[in-house]
Amino acid sequence: MGKELVLKVPSEYHKNIAKNEKLVANADLIIEIVDARIMFSSSNLFSYKGKQAFNRIILIVNWELADDKVTSDWISFFETQNIFIKKYINEEKTLFEIRDKIKVLMESNDSNKSVLFVGLSTIDLENYAKEICNCPVNTDETETNIPDFSGFKNYSVDFTVKAINKNFLIKKVYLNSIILGGVETKNNISELLAFYLFKQLARKYRSKLNSHYGLHLQKTPSTDDVLKNFITILNLKGLLSPEEAPDIEKVAKIILKDIQETNIPNVSLEWVTDFQESDYE
Repeated sequence: MGKELVLKVPSEYHKNIAKNEKLVANADLIIEIVDARIMFSSSNLFSYKGKQAFNRIILIVNWELADDKVTSDWISFFETQNIFIKKYINEEKTLFEIRDKIKVLMESNDSNKSVLFVGLSTIDLENYAKEICNCPVNTDETETNIPDFSGFKNYSVDFTVKAINKNFLIKKVYLNSIILGGVETKNNISELLAFYLFKQLARKYRSKLNSHYGLHLQKTPSTDDVLKNFITILNLKGLLSPEEAPDIEKVAKIILKDIQETNIPNVSLEWVTDFQESDYE
């Protein structure tokens, strides 16, 4: 398994990044819908550095699927930057708190104020916009959406942005986004993703991997160790044929599916300690 993943951001991504940055520059408030399992990759979508008095709200979804301790660490991280961040629940108390914060950040009933909902392509931004705005939202991308924020009127709301992460050249950002389906790739790289994912999870969730697959995994497995464990998984699932070479792609897809469908519960792929403050600039 000596292959190395070469990262190359397609040219259309660069165009989308430039387009999105313009939208961000013109927005009065950004509401980011982020996946708790990849908090860095799904929140760090734009260059906020240098924007004066820039308003951000971060709402965490899929938090019930993630490691609660890791999610709490991320909440503390963003709170130290004076960013309003909250686990999203579609219930009255939470929605009231979010709407109240929107009112505070927007400061006035000025009809020229604009709100931009952002998130990776797997996030249903329209649905969250409807729930938070408490009204029907116009789905015509060519028109301005005019919701009523429970007392605030005539704010334009845009949820049509398909955010492309500006940090895809950071290998772990690119891979974590692909693993959870937030990015499409034309190449079949399931083996590479599974090797990367398995090594990542072994650092924090070795006991869960051992329990789920019936393994005896080391804390920092080498590539050869991972390959041996992949073969063990094939054997335990009755997928190892003595007449044929081990089908590593098959076991790779099993592992990726287990994470994507949360068959291994309460797992986070990104931890605060793995990212530097400079990664957010």
